[in-house]
Amino acid sequence: MELYQRIIGPAWSSLSDSVQEFHLTGEKIEMRGQGLFNIRHGSNVMAQLLACLMRMPAAGDNVPTELVVTSLNEGERWRRSFAGKTLISDQREQIGNLMLERFGMLELGFNLAVRDQVLHYQQTRAALRVGTLRVSLPGWLAPRIVASERAAADRAGVLVSVEIRAPLLGRLMTYTGCIKREGAAS
Repeated sequence: MELYQRIIGPAWSSLSDSVQEFHLTGEKIEMRGQGLFNIRHGSNVMAQLLACLMRMPAAGDNVPTELVVTSLNEGERWRRSFAGKTLISDQREQIGNLMLERFGMLELGFNLAVRDQVLHYQQTRAALRVGTLRVSLPGWLAPRIVASERAAADRAGVLVSVEIRAPLLGRLMTYTGCIKREGAAS
């Protein structure tokens, strides 16, 4: 059984076929997808500065986006490329059906919930990690990510919506768009 299938558990069967296919690699070590995304930054000057310092992708419409998901021993590596600007994270399962996603030193915990065939990422915690040392961040200091995946209208791709917020600053970035898995039926 694959990472998302294990974490979601019995609710997996109520997820749309398009989203299920997106998260199944089968015998392949790597899954690739492409699409166009709209990227927005927050209107707060400090949020824009922080987004720049964090090397987040530039804002724009119809930004060419590539995704490569590679199987790891205990999870998956997600490499997102927005017009050449790369954002990499490692995802793995934690006991209790929690998905941990790590961006450099930042580790976020998510419950994965299915409602109306849509996959929702519900952030439950945040921590700073250096090796095996984990320091939990209190809610008032932790970044927040809200995300979802649903079948595209043509069922050939997955509509992705991600919002990243920073404490006291509000929205840092949102990205929304449709990604189609390479080799998927049109």
